[in-house]
Amino acid sequence: MRVHDARTDHPMRSMTRALVAVAAGSSLLAAAALAGAAWAAATNSSAGASTASTAPKTVLRVDQVGYSLSETKRAYALTAHDLAGRAFVVRDDGGRAVYRGTIAAGDDRGRWSPSYGHVFELDFSRLTQGGSYTVELDDGVDTVASVPFAIATAATLFTPVLDSVATFFSSQRDGRDVIAGNLDRRPSHLDDVDATVYETAGLFPDPDSEVPGELIPRLNANGAELRRDVEGGWFDAGDYLKFVQTTSYAVTMLAIAEQRAGRTPVVSGEIAHGLTWLDKMWDDDERVLYHQVGLGTGNGEFTGDHDEWRLPEADDALDIPRDAVPGSEGAASYFLKYRPVFAANTAGEPLSPNLAGRVAASFALAAQRDSDAGLHESAAGWFEKAKHVYELADSDWPVEERPLVTTEPRSYYPEDSYLDDLALGGAELARAAILLGDLDLAAELVVEAAGYAAAAEGSLLNLYDTSALANAELVTAIRALESAGRPVEGGAEIEAELLAQLEASGLAAAESFARSDPFSAVSDPAEWDVVSHTFGSIAVVRLAEQLTGDRSYADVASGARNWALGANAWGLSFVIGTGADFPQCPHHQIGNLLARPEAGLTLEGAVVNGPNGSEWTDPADPEWWNPGFVDDCPAGRVDRLAAFHSPAADGERGPSDGYRGTRFLDWSGVWSTSEPAIDFTASALLALSLEATADASAPSENVASRVDDAA
Repeated sequence: MRVHDARTDHPMRSMTRALVAVAAGSSLLAAAALAGAAWAAATNSSAGASTASTAPKTVLRVDQVGYSLSETKRAYALTAHDLAGRAFVVRDDGGRAVYRGTIAAGDDRGRWSPSYGHVFELDFSRLTQGGSYTVELDDGVDTVASVPFAIATAATLFTPVLDSVATFFSSQRDGRDVIAGNLDRRPSHLDDVDATVYETAGLFPDPDSEVPGELIPRLNANGAELRRDVEGGWFDAGDYLKFVQTTSYAVTMLAIAEQRAGRTPVVSGEIAHGLTWLDKMWDDDERVLYHQVGLGTGNGEFTGDHDEWRLPEADDALDIPRDAVPGSEGAASYFLKYRPVFAANTAGEPLSPNLAGRVAASFALAAQRDSDAGLHESAAGWFEKAKHVYELADSDWPVEERPLVTTEPRSYYPEDSYLDDLALGGAELARAAILLGDLDLAAELVVEAAGYAAAAEGSLLNLYDTSALANAELVTAIRALESAGRPVEGGAEIEAELLAQLEASGLAAAESFARSDPFSAVSDPAEWDVVSHTFGSIAVVRLAEQLTGDRSYADVASGARNWALGANAWGLSFVIGTGADFPQCPHHQIGNLLARPEAGLTLEGAVVNGPNGSEWTDPADPEWWNPGFVDDCPAGRVDRLAAFHSPAADGERGPSDGYRGTRFLDWSGVWSTSEPAIDFTASALLALSLEATADASAPSENVASRVDDAA
């Protein structure tokens, strides 16, 4: 979980708004979602807070993408009224009632806020006919309806979403190979092609501060500044830093998603783009891993990336000589134009095992992709690089004495686990070795990686814990070796242990939380990274299902996806561009300066942090709002979602007195809720790829629908 993520927690300065004149295109599903956008906007802006004489308007929340044919289907009524005994109806796109149900007292899942004293669950699981629908309800005061949603096969619903989500990675591209897209992106940071490498030792004199000291260039064998081509890659989040820590995670998630759901143009193109940059960051001859481009914070003499709110190409336009002294007169922005590069090790020295494991996984997956495509020489080259990285991993890294290498400063991503990364790296190397015909090496790698997996403490899949994915990939490798006639010694016992670990990766806790949450959320919406953890839970459930056939947690995955895609208090899909209503004002420089949602120009595919605790989302706290530093969105800073926040009782965060103590602020100045990131988006893409291939022919084990009559 991210703690006080400091990537963009810095004052920003405004710059002139860029003009965009791009016609927005949309897929069939996106077009269908747009049909409900006006409804969603009207509903979310008119709900209003309660007064002494007027209750807020009841609103209905649904999964805005839709429901697969046979899964559990739930809508939620957020209301001030007791709806027990009232009827609801599902109508098709012609207005015909196709399903009727009655709300029971037991369907009340509890209070949400002082204004909304009830959240009722409306189950219509027995409706299995494909089509476009809305849910309608008379609450005794008004007749209200949901946004339109679809019922279809899982592949029909979610396959088109994959390329849409991957479009965010296109928007994050840096370097020459930029895709203009609907935001008219331009090439940026072209000087990264010849970037200077700086030492990390002593970079932060105060270990508790994110303010750097003097940057000292690393010298080559001839005593000259060491230079490196690090052009390309993806920006990490709303800023313009580039990290191996997050890029390797993203590449791995996208590549596995591609294996599970098949190749699609945007996903495949972004995997190739990410791999090209990771390859630049690894010097296979010298055995050095470069792990970061750019520096977030300035020090009063020179400007850091987080100190300027701008488009990335503005850095290229800076008129600063290469030989200027950073921080001298006219050269305060030196490190914005000539960005520093940092290395995780010196030549041939051991690597921080978290980075080694996930980079090895990325390279091994590249070998698998090329092997599948018949590019055997290229596959062998990627495999050798993966082995070289993995061999440098220090598997006995003393975390308590020496923190893992993640980012500079480490506080941006303070990871403390690495056994999961080593397990994942070993699993992907084993799978690549099988494809390349080295079955003995594959078996050895499986046993070694399974040992790491057994010692890892697993939880829901996210940037900081890949153990569930490692367990699943190792089981796949064990079964492939069995089929190839080279079984792993003790393979049955190892597989059983891996499957037990996979199913223990936070699923019971997710199910328990979902039972207590009014909207069946699987993770606390008052904590950091709730959306990422939600998609991680979906991925773990579907991975386990594919390997075991056990659908015991199918409802957990369905409910989690419903919540992330609109069936939550705010009625938002937390994936920009997917669904009828989604965040309009991301904390993202490109999204803030170029996107125009009212014209259909959005930061498509971006997955945001999501709701957060009351202490992180106080509208009156300038630390979170950064007033005056971003291009104001929304206009006038009007909180269109104010009616749906759940303040904590007595000003304390947490589920006290039935309230969750959580807000989602859709405002560009609030990075704690509205900032997207490549790791969030990669987790979502993997989860949705698994949803697209989920078996829709068998009903969930836990379906307990109640029907008055089906019309």
